Amino acid sequence: MQVIIKEYNNQDRHSRRIMQSLMVAVLEIISRSMIRKIPVQFPDDKKFMELLLFIQYNLLDKEKMTKHYLTSKFNISLHYFSEYFKRHAQESFQDYLIKSKLRLAETRILFSDTQFKEIAYDLGFTDSSHLNKMMKKFYSRTLTDIKRDGQRTK
Repeated sequence: MQVIIKEYNNQDRHSRRIMQSLMVAVLEIISRSMIRKIPVQFPDDKKFMELLLFIQYNLLDKEKMTKHYLTSKFNISLHYFSEYFKRHAQESFQDYLIKSKLRLAETRILFSDTQFKEIAYDLGFTDSSHLNKMMKKFYSRTLTDIKRDGQRTK
């Protein structure tokens, strides 16, 4: 928080973007803390929560977001992984990854001035059209809708 305050007082051409990035990081830390306080009922659930946390921390690392890597790291059979993930998350692994990236995209759209094409590239989408298509498919909203609605609430 001290760095955010320092950047607020600094007010050079990079300060706003740095403050936005730091705020996203603070929100992620809060989110992580909240997830840790969720009561775990079964040992298997704890393992799955660890898997989800790992995914969130490494979401943009393509090498770590493969089934091969995750099954090895969490000692889950490669053939069983898809069924295991879907049973616990009520959605496929791929859908979960895409939705997680879309939530990041939404946050960046709302809290930064980053262009859609840059957000798409950073999150591993082909281009802003691909990102927009996925946002529409999963959340029935376009990138422009999100930006416009966010500006209305300011």
